[in-house]
This record gives sequence, structure tokens and C-alpha cells, in this order.
Amino acid sequence: MRYLVWLCFITSVLITIQSGWTREYVVDGQNARASDENPGIAERPFKTINKAAQVVQAGDKVIVKAGVYRETVRMQRGGTPQKPIIFVAEPTGSVVIKGSDIIAGWGHMEGNIWRKSNWKLTGRLGTQSGQDFVFRREQVFYNGKPLKHVEQRKEMKSGSFWVDLKGKALYVWLADKSNPNQKQMEVSVRPTLWTGNELTPYVHLRGFQFEHCANLAHRGAIHLEFAHGWVIEDCVVEWMNGAGLWLTNCTRIQVRRCHFNNNGQIGFAVGGGYDIAFEDCETSHNNWKGYDAGWEAGGLKIASAARRVRLIHHHAAFNNGPGIWFDYAGNGHEIIGCVVHDNTANAGIQIEVTFGVLIANNLCYRNTAPNKGNAGFFGSGILLQESGFCRIYHNTCVENDNGLSLVGSNRAVLSMANEIVNNIFAFNREYQVQVWDSVAQRVTGWTFPLPSFVKNPEQWAEERLNRFDYNLYFDPKGQPLIEWGGPYNPGTPDKGRYSDLAEFTKKTAEHSGWAEEAHGLIANPKFVNKGADDFHLQSDSPAIDKGIPLKDVPQDFAGKPRPQGKAPDLGAYE
Repeated sequence: MRYLVWLCFITSVLITIQSGWTREYVVDGQNARASDENPGIAERPFKTINKAAQVVQAGDKVIVKAGVYRETVRMQRGGTPQKPIIFVAEPTGSVVIKGSDIIAGWGHMEGNIWRKSNWKLTGRLGTQSGQDFVFRREQVFYNGKPLKHVEQRKEMKSGSFWVDLKGKALYVWLADKSNPNQKQMEVSVRPTLWTGNELTPYVHLRGFQFEHCANLAHRGAIHLEFAHGWVIEDCVVEWMNGAGLWLTNCTRIQVRRCHFNNNGQIGFAVGGGYDIAFEDCETSHNNWKGYDAGWEAGGLKIASAARRVRLIHHHAAFNNGPGIWFDYAGNGHEIIGCVVHDNTANAGIQIEVTFGVLIANNLCYRNTAPNKGNAGFFGSGILLQESGFCRIYHNTCVENDNGLSLVGSNRAVLSMANEIVNNIFAFNREYQVQVWDSVAQRVTGWTFPLPSFVKNPEQWAEERLNRFDYNLYFDPKGQPLIEWGGPYNPGTPDKGRYSDLAEFTKKTAEHSGWAEEAHGLIANPKFVNKGADDFHLQSDSPAIDKGIPLKDVPQDFAGKPRPQGKAPDLGAYE
């Protein structure tokens, strides 16, 4: 029988080589006959996914059957645009790739504390202490739930664990005071779960779940460097020590319908590269370890001169850090139709030293920065820091610390040439719009086309004009709506805090020749149900038909064509 199976396998390989057909491999770790010595067919499947990754060629497909796979997958080669290598979980969501191992053999100490002696990973996942303790990589999961890592044994309490570096032991105290020998105790041991690089282009992953990676900060459980043409779809990446996904200098990557939640540092990050799209993805509840949110933590971060990164219908919520952060991130990006709410620190959408970003049709609400100190602009729904040529169209910013903040500083670049049109800024706690100018200086050497509203380039270069118009403002408490100037402004004639748009328009026109908010309005936008986060407009909303057509935003948040009436409605919904 074994001879016949191998004969069929060899025959199929010869047919494949002669005809150019591609092969289909099967991985089924739960199958009693599974072995990496098998040919990888349904009757004799591979045991590990990594084995399939070693043998696949361009155009091959790997079907991975349901089960838990405790391994790291390292791609050895890639596909082509016409013949990608495809890995599929069958059925979707049934394959879990884990960075943890099950650990048994716990000895009782005293009270509710148990110990694993001769812990093999003592010190190998970090020995940092004090303010650097957050960089340690140990993780312990009890029945799928994480225990809190403490630095000293005296800090142990219900639901925690401690690593004794000197005694080479692992201590746990379970939340229900139970015996860990009677539970499933999983401890993170693997620093990566799936890798690819410039030698492995055009790989598709579909339907996998990833958990429990013991990765460093700045490293992804899925970690790609210089990769090209990858597609990642319908995956769940959660409970990693560092990042869920990390892309370094990658190109033409597509990520669709993936969830990067509950990761220790950040949901995903992109460093360099170009033409990368995330569609219908989520990054929520990240940075539970408490990395410095001003460094690199929160929902997601795009950095290192990346170009043309697109976030379409993204959801970023309840992150301990910015929801969406572009930092020194090049140009040409798009943030469209995203829901960004309840993030703490910095902003819902933060754009820092980044240019030419289209920010449209987004819902930004309840973002806050409780510990902002002197950075009064933190906690904004949308924050631009030293960024220019951005188009901020048809966004709804509600119940943030500030609705929108534009900030300059003493860096070499300023927040300039931005267009803020057809938005709703309402019910925000401090200011609806805040613009902190930098010291006046001439702007030269720009490489982007001038914004459409600039009639006099020399004047624009001198005054760093931003355009605000056709926006709706509302504060039920009667506080000033706009802070124009701030501490970075040396005292230009239009500096001040405004509750009256007519006065604001007059002062800005006198100072720069450009009348800001000449068509703006102050009114309650009349949302359908703000308390239930329904920011559709009621039929009698004053925001209806009050905008101007914008070719970059032909549809609203829900995909409805604009306009439905005589003119576009303000905010994200038509």
C-alpha cells in the first residue's frame, strides 16, 4: 500500500513538471497519519505548516486543516504575479498558530502561588527592570486569558505571574485560586510566527489565527522585510508581546478584513515601503503592556518615509495610544471611511511630519489624552503636527478633547497648505478647532502642487496659509470654538480665541488676505443619536446641503453618492 501511495505521488510530480500545473499540499496536524516525511497529500498530510513552506513552488496551494500549530513558519521561496503561493486555513478561523507551549509540572508553594522550577527560558526573554521592565517578553496565559507580569514576587496577586531570574523559576497566582496543573497553562516561547523577505514575493495567507508570540518591540508576530506582492486576508492576530504585524520596506502589500487586537505594543506598523493597502481591518485594545505612547505604541503606526499607504474602512478603538499614527511617513497616503474612537494619548488620527494625506469620511469621537501636560493639542480627533498639503474633507469629529488641531513648532517644517472643508466639529470638550502657529518664516522649496485656493504663491509662501471653509462648529457650553495662534504664535493680528465666525473671518482676512470660514456655520448638527454613536444627520439638520462638491470624495462614509440634494452635506454621512 505504501508503495502505491508513493508511486501516485511521484507520478503526480512528473505530470506537474511536464505540464506546468501547480500542486496542492495538505497540512493536518491532528491527523494520526500526519508526518513531515509524508508527501503532503490528503491521505498522508504534512504535520507542520513550516514543512509546506519549505517545499512549495510558485503557483502551489497549501490547505491547512483545523487545529493548533505551535511553530514558526519561514518562507523559503515565493510566487509570481500570475502564480502566487497560497496558504488557506480550512475552514477559516479554525487554524491557530501559537507562539506558546503548554507547560505542566507546577509545584505548590504557599497560599495560592505555584512554581515551575528549572524554567528553561529564564533570562532568555529579557532581564530588564525598572522603567525598562516593559521590554521583557514573558507571557503566561491561563485558559486563554493573560496573567499580569510583575517585576517582584512581593507584587504578586490574583491573576499575576513572576519570573525568578536568580532561582530560574516561573511563579503564577491564578485568578480563581486554582491548581495550574488542572488548567491549560500556555507560556510564550517563540519570537516570530511567520516570516518573509525579498526572496519570497507573492505569498497569500487566508483565514489564520495567530496568538501568543514572544516578540520584541519593533518586531511583528508576522514579520515581513522587503517583501513584495503579499496578500493577507481574514486573519486574526492577537495577544502578542510586541506588534501583530510588522512591514519593513515592503511593497504592494494588501491586507483585508484582518483584526490586530489586544497586542502588547501595537496592532501593526509599517516602516518604509510603498503601495500598501489595509481594507476593512481593525486595531483595537492594543498597548496593554504600557509602552510609551509617544514612542511607538497604540493602534498602528506608519513611519520611515513610507509612500502611498491606504487605510480604508479601518476601525481603531480603545488603544492605549493613538488610533492611527503617521510619523515622518512620506506622502501620498489615504485615510478614508475609518472609525476611530476612545483612544487615549496623542490623537485619534495623528499626522506628524507627513505630507499629502487625504483624510476623508472618517468618524473620530471620544479620543482623549488624560496626561497631555503642556501639549494641549493632544487628545484631538484629528491632529496635524508639522504636516502639509493634507486634504481634510467630510469628517465628523465629536466629543474629543479637541476636534481638529494643526500644530507648528520650531522644526524645519510647518503645518501649511492644508485644506479643511465640509467637516463637522461638535461637542468637543476644549476647542472645536485649534491652530497653534509656529514663528513666522518664509516657506521655500516645496515639492507639492500648490493647493487650489492659493492665488498668490509669494503671499502664501510668506503666510503659510491653511484653508478653513464650509465647516460646522458647535459647543453647547458656549466656550470659544476656535483657538487661533496658541503659544507658538508670536502675536500676529489675528491671534485669539473665537466664538463668532464673522469676527474670525474678518480678522484672518485683514491679516493674510484670506478670509477663513467665510461660509462656515455655527449650529447643532442634529445627529440621529449621538449617545448611541449614530452620527447620521436628522432630516432637519442644518448641515444638509451646506457643503461644496469635492472631486476626491464622491461618496460618503457608507458608500452613498454625493450629493443627494442640491449640495453635499457636511460631515461623514450624506
